[in-house]
Amino acid sequence: MNINQRGFLDLLKPLKHYQTAPPLFLWLMKCMYLIPFGATWFKYKLFFYLLNIPFIYLIYDLVKRFSKDPIVQIVALAMVCLNPFFIYHGLTLKQYLLDAIVVMLLVKSEFKSDAQWGYKVLWILAPLLSNPVLFVYTGYLLRSFYKLFRSENAAQSKVLKAVMNSIAVFFKTTLYRWFYWPLLMYVGYFVWYTQQEGYLTLTRFMWDFWRLTFFSNTHDFFIRIYYFFIGNIT
Repeated sequence: MNINQRGFLDLLKPLKHYQTAPPLFLWLMKCMYLIPFGATWFKYKLFFYLLNIPFIYLIYDLVKRFSKDPIVQIVALAMVCLNPFFIYHGLTLKQYLLDAIVVMLLVKSEFKSDAQWGYKVLWILAPLLSNPVLFVYTGYLLRSFYKLFRSENAAQSKVLKAVMNSIAVFFKTTLYRWFYWPLLMYVGYFVWYTQQEGYLTLTRFMWDFWRLTFFSNTHDFFIRIYYFFIGNIT
């Protein structure tokens, strides 16, 4: 109902019926809804069914990196293809299968400076298309910074000076500049999103729905960090 009854700009705001999804994913679903032929449910089902094709290919490509044994590859593919989670969400209007595809495409690109333009466009749009991408970006940046720190400052004895030099070189390196705009766009959108009507109601619902999944201790360190940035919504 959110997709059917809202325009593109309204989809950027908090949704009704306690639903949430990345903005570009919602726009993609809206474009499919506007296709002037076929039943709406059929168009959505067909889209998610077809997503299984690149998903299986990328899983196979990923498995090949770790093993050339055909038996291992077949077993790995079977474990994924017969997984009830992927089968279920491959037939529902959820972004989880698309999340997996986007993440695997980012891993496949390896964030190389000479990557194809299609990958570079994906690097920019990915944070607004898939939430798990933020974990990929953070992990890659931390790994890259650590490698730079080890290579540039291995001979230095003062740790603080070595860290500062690494930070300076890191932000001056052309290879990492494409990270800034997509992350700034995402942060800007998030700040704007928190000021919209319905945000607190949706956040309280999501907190109650997911807190036992991610947080078992109400005094957990990560919850304190969450309170610092979002506020105590309980």
